[in-house]
Amino acid sequence: RRETVGGLRHFLDLDAPPKQWDLPADIDVAWILAGMTSQTACDKDPQRSRWINVSQLLTAATLLCDGGAHLVFPSTNLVFGGKTSDCRQNDPTSPMGNYARQKCEVELSLLATFRNVAILRMGKIIDSNLPILKAWIAALRRNEPIRAFGDLQISPVDSVLAVTALQTTGERRVTGILHLSANDQSSYADFALMLADRMGVDPGLVIITKSPEAVSHATMDASLTERMLDIKLPSSRDVLASVINQALQTS
Repeated sequence: RRETVGGLRHFLDLDAPPKQWDLPADIDVAWILAGMTSQTACDKDPQRSRWINVSQLLTAATLLCDGGAHLVFPSTNLVFGGKTSDCRQNDPTSPMGNYARQKCEVELSLLATFRNVAILRMGKIIDSNLPILKAWIAALRRNEPIRAFGDLQISPVDSVLAVTALQTTGERRVTGILHLSANDQSSYADFALMLADRMGVDPGLVIITKSPEAVSHATMDASLTERMLDIKLPSSRDVLASVINQALQTS
């Protein structure tokens, strides 16, 4: 944002013409984290979201890579569409929704064009500020029911581990595709029931529903990531429990 520009902060609005960008010439490592990240927004406006998430992003990536930067691009496990478990790096993709299709398109272009690129596909990134978690806590404290999808699986990663993995990938100049997810999966219903148990409220307040876009499988094979980045992947329940505890302490 323009109001935060200064010092080490440079202006880069992927919705603006490239001539308005302020990219230094001496970037060693670049992480492109900007874009339209709402799946709903990408589905509602596929033309604009593709302009930002594909066309403009690839323009920025080209400028950075041609300038000698090592590029780290965060992607998503949704490129596999939730159809198979423990997906490996070279498994066929089957993206779910425009957001995942756009990620796939960028992945293919970057890997075909540049050598100094790493793709980090990640599971659902969560922290204590997750809107649905805060809404659940508020409702349960009022002894009101909450609704959670029983058929929507996630293999969550907490935001601290996600940032660590992104940073280490860049610092070590890793190339190719890496996966980052929990070592198993849990549903949103599991998440909600864990919260009810932690709060000591009636589990009957959790109403399990069906998602219009069910995801049966969310896990990816992240064994290469563990070796390359020297990290240990947690279980989904450990991630969810930690986030729940932080949320309850701060709300």
